[in-house]
Amino acid sequence: MRVPRMLVKTSNIDPSADQITMRRSHPWVNNFNEWIISAGRSNMDIKFIWTGDDVQALVYYITDYVTKNQVWLST
Repeated sequence: MRVPRMLVKTSNIDPSADQITMRRSHPWVNNFNEWIISAGRSNMDIKFIWTGDDVQALVYYITDYVTKNQVWLST
C-alpha cells in the first residue's frame, strides 16, 4: 500500500522530470481535494494516470470491481 508516505510541504510540478508532487501533511492519509469530496459526498483518492499501462490497469480494476460477485451475509 506504499504507506507511510513521505511528507511534502508544498505541491510542486517538475516538467523536466514529468513529475507532480502533491502536498502531504500526514503520512497515512491519501491525497484528496476538499471541493470534490464536498461536491460528490464520497471518499476519494486522487492519482494521475500518465501512461497507457496505467489506463489499462485502471480499466481492469474498474471492470473487476463492477463485475464482482455480491457477498451474501445471510441465507
